[in-house]
Amino acid sequence: MRQVLGSMAVFCLFIAWGAAVYAAGAGDQEFSKGESLLKNKQYAEARSVLEVGIQKDPSNIQAHFNLAEACRALEAWICAEDHYETALDLDAKSGRTTSYLPKTKAKVWRLREETTAWRLLHEAKALVAAGKMKQAQETLESAHEMGLTTEQQVLHQQLQAKLPRSLSGAKKQVPAGASGGMGEAENLDLQMVLVPAGTFTRGSTLGDDEKPVRQIYLNAFRIDKYEVTVGQYARYATEMEEPPD
Repeated sequence: MRQVLGSMAVFCLFIAWGAAVYAAGAGDQEFSKGESLLKNKQYAEARSVLEVGIQKDPSNIQAHFNLAEACRALEAWICAEDHYETALDLDAKSGRTTSYLPKTKAKVWRLREETTAWRLLHEAKALVAAGKMKQAQETLESAHEMGLTTEQQVLHQQLQAKLPRSLSGAKKQVPAGASGGMGEAENLDLQMVLVPAGTFTRGSTLGDDEKPVRQIYLNAFRIDKYEVTVGQYARYATEMEEPPD
């Protein structure tokens, strides 16, 4: 009898230990497989496997980040945004001084913004195809405000070229007599150039007041191609004395 009870106790302990191990490692197999598939650029397979793993363990920060990366590669923008957001939220709530995320938080935010811009560009593409030009223009403007990558700028310009001139900004009216009788002549957009989003080195080691040297990220922006004329300056700086030249 004692042997039977002893065997039963050992068996129960074994079952309890096995359940605890399974609970602690829930989703680990899927997460490992999903990461491997992601590295091999098998994005659809990685997404499916990681989604199964996250159902077992929705608190895994790395898994959410990897799933967001897979969805981003598949142009599944809503999925990518959701899981970037979840990865950031879980990381913030972890209470750790060192981020769990495989890349810096700034990088994650840029990836999420890039994903949002892609989604907006594809929405604009669908709107153009449907003939909803005004809505397409508004969506393109929203995408541009996100800061576009070089690849995104190409699609943005292609879609912008399909819009009617009245929406694309190819012609802009100015009051007659303004700026020395210029009338409607100027194409203001063509006087500006697009500076792509990216990083630049700020600072120098040549002087103490120029340190530290660091990388700064800027969204895309437009800047005048030519110097501002006296006439243009006078139109906007009416309370200030005009410069001599």
